[in-house]
Amino acid sequence: MNLYVLWNVLVFYGMQIAAALLFKWGTTKPGLWWWGFVLGNAFGMPSIYFLMNIYKCMNPSVTAAMCTGGSFMLTQIAMALVFQSRLNWVQYLGVAAILGGILLITLGERAPIE
Repeated sequence: MNLYVLWNVLVFYGMQIAAALLFKWGTTKPGLWWWGFVLGNAFGMPSIYFLMNIYKCMNPSVTAAMCTGGSFMLTQIAMALVFQSRLNWVQYLGVAAILGGILLITLGERAPIE
């Protein structure tokens, strides 16, 4: 993975996590719903640009696993930390399983044919 792809993956993860946190934040008080909706989409929609950049450079199956699986896993961890929703050992096992799946798919990628 080159620096361009790595940069796009990190920005995608950050934007997806920010969007999810803002959506949840919007549900914490009655007057925040629309703010959470608008601000969450302000991060979520542009994150697709970075995902498309990654799709240009990598196998689509690996990209889907790494980006959607990775952002899902990181969002779960961020939600648990920010909103103090504690995960039990089974849920941590699920996070580990997702990480294991991402690693297996990513490490199993064949070199592109040129």
